[in-house]
Amino acid sequence: MDFFIKRRWFALFSALLFTMIFGFSVYAYTLSHAKCIWVGKTFYFLVSADTHIQSATHEAQLSGGAGYLLTDGDSQYTAYSVYLTQDIAYAVQADMQEETLVVEKRVEYMIFHGKEKSKYRLYQGAFNALYGCMDILTQNISRLENGETQDSCKRILQILERQIEYMANKYHVQYPAFALVCKSLGEGVGMIAEKVVYCKDLRYLLCVACEEYLRLASAFTL
Repeated sequence: MDFFIKRRWFALFSALLFTMIFGFSVYAYTLSHAKCIWVGKTFYFLVSADTHIQSATHEAQLSGGAGYLLTDGDSQYTAYSVYLTQDIAYAVQADMQEETLVVEKRVEYMIFHGKEKSKYRLYQGAFNALYGCMDILTQNISRLENGETQDSCKRILQILERQIEYMANKYHVQYPAFALVCKSLGEGVGMIAEKVVYCKDLRYLLCVACEEYLRLASAFTL
């Protein structure tokens, strides 16, 4: 009886080992026939430690924060803002009186297969352009915090709106998902520029842009 049990377990183990080896072989073959590019982008979301979302959102908005609902795995947070550099994110956190956390979301590599492989430069250019727009938003928030005039901020936003609209038109055919994101972000920038510009509105839009970047990039990550 023990012989048959051992034989059964050996057969099961062999089948499992074969499946793992086959899976790794397929994975290695796929990677060897794909284009992998280094992205190395990390977004640092400064969020409230308060788990009561409604009260945290109200408090964040009162203090000039975005009040953006951020989901990270099974957890939900209220984001004050998002930063493109680690040093600034933790420096802002240290200056805040509220209890906060920094949630990091990153894209390290993008992998392009099949038809996407031949267009990887197009995708790479699109993501670089979107990141550049987010950098401009970040700079505009900083200027407004440091006393920049409304007229100056609006001029920058109007230029940014035109740039994002151009991106939406440029990628309309070859990368429609990206074009839709640009269309929505461009409309958001335009709406903010039409009225009094508040940092909290720019911060909210920046959170949206970063999340959309991550969502689009997830189609090319493992």
